[in-house]
Amino acid sequence: MCAFPFVGLFQYRIDIYMNFFKRFWLAIRYMSLLRRLLLAITGLIVILFLANLFVSIYNARTYFSEQMEVLAQDTATSLGLTITHAVSDQDMAQVESMIDVIFDRGYYQSIIYSNMKGEALVSRTRKVSVEGVPAWFIDLNVVPVRGGFAEVSSGWYRLGELRILPSPGYAYRDLWRVFREQLWLFSVIAVLCYGLAGLGLNYILRPLKKMETQALAICRREFTAEEQLPNAPELKRVVVAMNTMTHKIKDMFEQQLVLTDSLRKQAYIDGVTGLPNRDEFDARLQAWLGADNADSPSALALLHVDGLLAFNDQNGRQSGDALLVDVANKLKVVVATWPESIIARRSGSDFSLFIPGITPDELPLVLDTLKQQLDPLIRKDSMLATDLGAVTTTKVHSVGTLLSAADEAQREYRASPASGWVIRSLDEQGQLIRSAGEWSEFLHDIVDRQHMSYQRQAMFDGKRQCVGHEVFTCIKTQDGVASAKVFWPLVARFGLSEKMDKMVLEHALAILQADSTVYLSVNFAAVTFSSAGFKQWLGALLPQYKACCERLTVEVPETVLSEHANELKEFLVLLQHFGVGAALDHFGRTPAALGSLQGLALRYVKIDRWFVDKVHVNQDNSFYIKTLIQIAKSCEVQVYAEGVENEQQWEALIALGVDGGQGYWLAKPQTESNNDELKG
Repeated sequence: MCAFPFVGLFQYRIDIYMNFFKRFWLAIRYMSLLRRLLLAITGLIVILFLANLFVSIYNARTYFSEQMEVLAQDTATSLGLTITHAVSDQDMAQVESMIDVIFDRGYYQSIIYSNMKGEALVSRTRKVSVEGVPAWFIDLNVVPVRGGFAEVSSGWYRLGELRILPSPGYAYRDLWRVFREQLWLFSVIAVLCYGLAGLGLNYILRPLKKMETQALAICRREFTAEEQLPNAPELKRVVVAMNTMTHKIKDMFEQQLVLTDSLRKQAYIDGVTGLPNRDEFDARLQAWLGADNADSPSALALLHVDGLLAFNDQNGRQSGDALLVDVANKLKVVVATWPESIIARRSGSDFSLFIPGITPDELPLVLDTLKQQLDPLIRKDSMLATDLGAVTTTKVHSVGTLLSAADEAQREYRASPASGWVIRSLDEQGQLIRSAGEWSEFLHDIVDRQHMSYQRQAMFDGKRQCVGHEVFTCIKTQDGVASAKVFWPLVARFGLSEKMDKMVLEHALAILQADSTVYLSVNFAAVTFSSAGFKQWLGALLPQYKACCERLTVEVPETVLSEHANELKEFLVLLQHFGVGAALDHFGRTPAALGSLQGLALRYVKIDRWFVDKVHVNQDNSFYIKTLIQIAKSCEVQVYAEGVENEQQWEALIALGVDGGQGYWLAKPQTESNNDELKG
């Protein structure tokens, strides 16, 4: 029965040791390679130190023991000769005196003189005391003490025996001194070894750190190869393998982009002219109208190259294709000042041209310029002619209405071609129509007096939880409130983008400073962030709102990736310095620019409404959006969709993997006077 407590205690100690070793093993298992190597070096140094210390202490202890034995024997022999005459004369007082002289020196533990019967006549002993040496050290390093023996004799007559036992105190002090010197030497060597090992390992393992950086860069779709190869053959092979893998992944990524762009072009781009085809034109126009642009002044023109079939039969298809390419180029030149314009080849010899932001008084000048550009091409052959009809409006009702009116104008031109072109208007009689000059004066006055109103539209995550609001500008007109998308094309034309962007940013920062629960985003035009003066102004403004900069996101159009790549990177560095987030708007319009997405510090991208409009019924759009999501998320960037107008679109987008969205179905823009519910 008594054995059971002992067994329980023994088992308890085993469990403690096992838990200790398990924790120690787990700690080593999850250590970095550098720490493991340092731990191995530490273990090696400790083992060497202990081995060296053992050998040193053992040798010193043996040496001190032998020295004490020799000293005791020499002293016994010498003292025995010295006291012989006093013993012969039985002068014990002199014997004691001589023994005391030797004993009082402190080197001996005991000196005993005895007669031949073994009776101690003179005995001197002292307790061994070792000052300055720990007891544990003495217990671990017991010094063997062997004494000296000598016979006291007169001639052949034995008078007595003399036994001397040396004191080990001095030996323990010397051993302790040796131990401390070894310990200090070990400490100095260990520090030097750690320093040299740390420097050496950092140098040796530097390629591993570079490979880690290279691997993280691959995750961001940054494919950089390590040019400097390490000297160690093993690490060199690993670096070469990493470089090879990087090139392979880069080729795969570029092939994916090329394939995406190729499929997109095959489906929506005309193979001869490089212009959008009919489906793409209608989708872009519908997306433009769905972006709350219906009240913006605009125009649609239809161009038909008559006699193209006969021209092909006479001159060959290559000449006909060259003519179509020339016509497309002329159209691009004419509308170069309207960057939001949409040009398309609708069929074999039919072209369509949509110009947002153009006023009715400007359209005749554009058509006249177009006619002058096309005349040299048409005059090459007498069988060629052009039919040009256009429609202008300040309020677009539908794509079908625009196309029908433009087609009617084109038919009217064919009936009476002497005028060069025919323009029809969809505006009601008596409706107030501003000319370009009146729009310029009106907008300059609004900006100069800062009579700008603002709206906010909520953004939602995939669970329809509000994550922030986008701030829009709007102006009050006689017909009510006009959103920014109505007059923004005119703002860009009249060079007011930068001033208006400054107003919006200052307004957003003031809101963020007043309410710490609000998260806002604002849009910048491409010409704004590429302006050096704007960057200086922004660098002076943001420090005043440093506490709320993290709750602000600046959105820029995707076109800047290909048109202003260097300026964009500088701009993002400036925003990141103050904690302001950045995002890309109209994401997906230019597939060739997707390869530049990696390396940009973006919070999110917004898929353009062009692709959202029919995502639930158009497989091509679904495939393209899925590709965009994969590319963006591989760069660790969130993906939102703009222009969500119904539940079917939302469900299709969520199924494809978007992180959230924005649109009229989710939440309509609201003026700030009614924005109390928008906080959060």
